[in-house]
Amino acid sequence: GRGGAAVLDAALLDDAEAALQHFKQHAWEPAAAARRERLKEKLADAYATAKELGELVAAKRGSVATLKEELASLSSGEEGERTRARLEHDTSLYKGCVQQLRELKPEIESLQGQLHASQQAMQREFELWRASARAKALKPRLAAPCHDRTNHHLHGRATGMGLGATARTVD
Repeated sequence: GRGGAAVLDAALLDDAEAALQHFKQHAWEPAAAARRERLKEKLADAYATAKELGELVAAKRGSVATLKEELASLSSGEEGERTRARLEHDTSLYKGCVQQLRELKPEIESLQGQLHASQQAMQREFELWRASARAKALKPRLAAPCHDRTNHHLHGRATGMGLGATARTVD
């Protein structure tokens, strides 16, 4: 990745959300991030289109039902013909919108699948990056000599062998 060489603060790396944000902004490949954003935009557009079509389908379904009732109450004549023409028009629009929704469904499912795969790939890359960054962040601490008072004190607290302590044997 880009920016993976710098040693990061261990506290940042311990906070998963902060580490993920840092990864997305500084270490994730820009091309992968751009592809993911394009997928999100396409999916949002497809959702918006589906919503509009769904609303139009609902409106035309209601209109068709109303026009059928009107047509049943009208005698044949000019008004009946106008109502029949509107009914045919709205029925055609309804069927066209339903067909568009049917065609849009696999596109949305495909985009959702691609976005899910993108999320999983990003998560894998993030985990690898985070593990590597944690190892780099720990390396300076692990390489520090144990003879200084701070590290010796920490070692003593962890082992019970602080400064001036003598080894005890257990019978």
